[in-house]
Amino acid sequence: MKRFILDSNIEGMEMITDSDHGIVWIQLDSSGILEKNKQRSRKGQKETRRLYLYHKATEENWNEYSQEVEKVIRNAAKRKKKNRYKAEKELELGNDEE
Repeated sequence: MKRFILDSNIEGMEMITDSDHGIVWIQLDSSGILEKNKQRSRKGQKETRRLYLYHKATEENWNEYSQEVEKVIRNAAKRKKKNRYKAEKELELGNDEE
């Protein structure tokens, strides 16, 4: 993940919100993360497109789709929770060093 970080900082908010809390920000280079920006592996490889024929979808197709969407949402929630826990631990470690 570090290779995608362009810049980051923790800004004090005393002058803005009269709080002792800080705001954490990070600037990421997403060109290596997002598939749209990835380079083609072979020269001349054509871009493909996907067509969805909704009018031909069966009840079983929709059930499978629904299960996949639910799985994606669950996994995203787990990743978010894991990343939040990781960030909290890093902040605790950073505060311990001060």
